Amino acid sequence: ELAKHGYKVVDPRDKRIKTNTSSIPMLVYEHSSADTIETIQYVLRAGLIKNPKQVCALFPLHDGLEELAAFQTILPSGSASADIGFVCASDIHDRAFEWVREQVLQGRPIREIQEALDEGEAWESL
Repeated sequence: ELAKHGYKVVDPRDKRIKTNTSSIPMLVYEHSSADTIETIQYVLRAGLIKNPKQVCALFPLHDGLEELAAFQTILPSGSASADIGFVCASDIHDRAFEWVREQVLQGRPIREIQEALDEGEAWESL
């Protein structure tokens, strides 16, 4: 999905990767929280990311936060447990729905609301 919006989508396990992933921030999202954690473990252990601060986990639900906390306790010494960033998709959706609801209640036309979402106006206030 992200590729059609101009993002470079990389599977860190793909041996054909030409990008040096160790120097770019990485947003990790898989279909489940457990798979997201597994991918983060892989990229760190394989040296594809040198600094856990370069990683942001995107979880579908809050259940991934507990798994991430458990994983961070086994990171190599010197890695602070708060280094891996995270965001929960359900929080993003909740904020977006709240914003849309407020816009509708204020009488803003649906077409304008959609344009604001498409053009990023809505995301600035979230």
